[in-house]
Amino acid sequence: MGILDKAKGTAEELAEKAGDLAEKAKDSVGGLADQHGDSVSGAVHKGTDFVDDKTGGKIKPVTDKVDELTDKAVNALRSTPPDAPPDE
Repeated sequence: MGILDKAKGTAEELAEKAGDLAEKAKDSVGGLADQHGDSVSGAVHKGTDFVDDKTGGKIKPVTDKVDELTDKAVNALRSTPPDAPPDE
């Protein structure tokens, strides 16, 4: 077995381990998003409402986009998206 074969084998092992770690991380983040996602979204919405109030709504399209993207990100990280059908 040559050096290139050994390197290829090592690279494949590392790729498999990285995939396993990524899956574990996704599961952990999903749990956190399930537990605290509403709090995160609520805090961001409160902040953007404050900015809208202080600016007289001059940048409302921007703050609305921030709210939208925050909700989208939190929902994407949840282990069960809010629009997913319940498990039977």
